[in-house]
Amino acid sequence: MEKSEQNRFTTIETDKSINFIFPPPGFNNPITTIFMVVDILLLLNLSAIIYGIYYAELVYKIGLTFFSMPWIGLGTIVNFVLVIQFVTETSINISDEEINISSSFKRKQKTFKIKEIIDIKIIESNKEINNIYPKLFIITKNKEYDLNNLTGFIFTNQEIVWLANKISKYIKGDR
Repeated sequence: MEKSEQNRFTTIETDKSINFIFPPPGFNNPITTIFMVVDILLLLNLSAIIYGIYYAELVYKIGLTFFSMPWIGLGTIVNFVLVIQFVTETSINISDEEINISSSFKRKQKTFKIKEIIDIKIIESNKEINNIYPKLFIITKNKEYDLNNLTGFIFTNQEIVWLANKISKYIKGDR
């Protein structure tokens, strides 16, 4: 098992396969911050509605209760997304035949046959608004997959280059 200083994820390498384990994105992913702001706004609205329900007359209590239902539902969804950001661990397992990307929480799995992969492309980050974070694409015959979207993990330029080199060496058989 290898965890170098430059990488925030764990690498397990054997003769037959290599496995990358990515920790939950947490605050590393900007989606978390956005959802936390939305959650605070929802909680402020809900607290005002609950205050109104407590002090209102019976007729208004019924109306405010029905009015609060969508807010409670939206708050539940936002909190669920936040929990996923802090508990979901993703792993990429590369064997001789396939690449398997799996998530611990969602139980979703993406599998690519090694024969289907045409290329691996890196886009390093710069100061442009559409290219803030580095990206690693796995290009197959049919589609281009963004590793950031599949893992939820935001990589640094050094991590993305290191990861791309490891994956391409393993795909080519240069272990």
